[in-house]
Amino acid sequence: MTKKLVITIMLGMNRFTGRDSFREFDMDFFDRYNKIWMPQIDNDEKKCSTPIYEVTKTIDEFITSHNNNCPEKPQIIKEDVYFIIGRGTFGNDSEERLSEILLQARHTFGEDAFYMIYAKSYGVIDTLKSFLQVDMKNFKINLMFAIDGFSPPISRRSVTKRYKIGDKKQTRLIIPKGIKKVYSIVQRKKGFNGIMAGRPRDGRCRNKIIHQKEVDVVQKYYDHYKDGYKRKLDVDHYNMEEIVSTIPCCQVGINEYTVNDIIKMCCRKYVG
Repeated sequence: MTKKLVITIMLGMNRFTGRDSFREFDMDFFDRYNKIWMPQIDNDEKKCSTPIYEVTKTIDEFITSHNNNCPEKPQIIKEDVYFIIGRGTFGNDSEERLSEILLQARHTFGEDAFYMIYAKSYGVIDTLKSFLQVDMKNFKINLMFAIDGFSPPISRRSVTKRYKIGDKKQTRLIIPKGIKKVYSIVQRKKGFNGIMAGRPRDGRCRNKIIHQKEVDVVQKYYDHYKDGYKRKLDVDHYNMEEIVSTIPCCQVGINEYTVNDIIKMCCRKYVG
């Protein structure tokens, strides 16, 4: 049976495009893949966005490794991998468009495909809002990453809930039953709090607060740009994409792995 992968990447609002998306990545490997670009993504971001580069490059590395090292297993054809790439925004345009695309994907590829979501900031909120328009009882998402999910309270009201945790109440993301595994990685810089995922004791959800000392011990700089530029990794909202791709922050058993590692592990399990 041919293996199909449907990968959704939802960026944040990115009001600081000039600051955060001005260095290019080498995206030549991405040419052969199927792509659905939502209209909020501009041409510069197609070659300068960290999440787009890191997720697509990780999938490409997995496919190359699998096809070269597992000749006895079904090969993964790049044309059978579909990337949906958009952005969280004010208003309803993003979630309505994403829900339409996901429904079409389900109709085209069925339940046997591997579905993954990578979302950041407002993209997390709009992704969860899109699920409200999809029958999640009959639609599974194998894996979701919620990277510092955040929006104003009025925008997130339909996809968050306050839970009592110990003696305090905490607002968390409502995770639909159709999502099998969620990794939520947040930071706690003064004045901003990313939203954790799932009700207390929900075994599908792994929440992680990343701290500067963890970054400094493992990797102080991010240098995946085409020109080799090194960007200092400070734990704040704008560096989280670089951090989760280079710092172990996703727990499996007693160990922690990078987002990229988890993507490869879950794809490997899917392919068998």
